Amino acid sequence: MADGDAISIFGSSHVWVDHCSLSNCADGLVDAVMSSTAIKVANSYCTHHNEVMLLGHSDSYERDKSMQVTVAFNHSENA
Repeated sequence: MADGDAISIFGSSHVWVDHCSLSNCADGLVDAVMSSTAIKVANSYCTHHNEVMLLGHSDSYERDKSMQVTVAFNHSENA
């Protein structure tokens, strides 16, 4: 069940989010949680939102501590 994210990555690996235009969602724009790893978010345009990315859902969740994420060449603005 969706919680309002534009893109929700849950317990997944080797995911590439590329050339996306994201805005005005009920929750975050991109959420990668629950031991997701090998994630790349690149060349995307994120607007009209205060919560652009959530990487790892809790500081106390051990499996999120080894998460590997690349975030490159994105544009974010809150207008």
